[in-house]
Amino acid sequence: MLLFYQDLIQNEEIRKRDKLPSIFPILLYNGDQRWTAATSIEDLIEQPFLSFKPYIPHFSFFKIAENEFSEAALKELDSINAGIFLIETTPIENIQDVIDRFLEVYRRETDRELRRLLGLWIREKARPIHLDLEGIAFESGEVKPMLETRLREYAEKLEMKGAKKRDIEIARKMKEAGVEMETILKVTGLKEEDIKE
Repeated sequence: MLLFYQDLIQNEEIRKRDKLPSIFPILLYNGDQRWTAATSIEDLIEQPFLSFKPYIPHFSFFKIAENEFSEAALKELDSINAGIFLIETTPIENIQDVIDRFLEVYRRETDRELRRLLGLWIREKARPIHLDLEGIAFESGEVKPMLETRLREYAEKLEMKGAKKRDIEIARKMKEAGVEMETILKVTGLKEEDIKE
């Protein structure tokens, strides 16, 4: 905050006699762990004497921790922010309902730039889980069926990946038990290089 004020003064964006603008500092936390850090700089400064208290900077911020909202509370809010929080905190197997609700709110949003940015954000959130949303035009009416298709494909890929992982584990145990490789490959349907990895 102080650096922001310093920049305003140095860049002469405010006149010398003007007061500094108000700032409402917000901390948006989306980590998995509970937020335990201080929410005011005052809490981080040693105060050896009570008489120092009036001279210690406060600089508090308004904390919004996604993981402190219940799913029910977020659904009740029915807003873009609540939809974003729900998408970020919902397990992938339950994401379909959350995306449906988010798209309802998204369609009501009239700010085109915000809609564009939200589309970019959704694509970015999908990238780490290898959910390809690049071909989806979030401005079109086809978003819901296209997203449903991509989510279904993603769930199938996850299921296949899990099944292959299970088969590899079984094959390795069979190998450790002395079963011949030819038999292992025939039973599991795997390739020899799958088992050696």
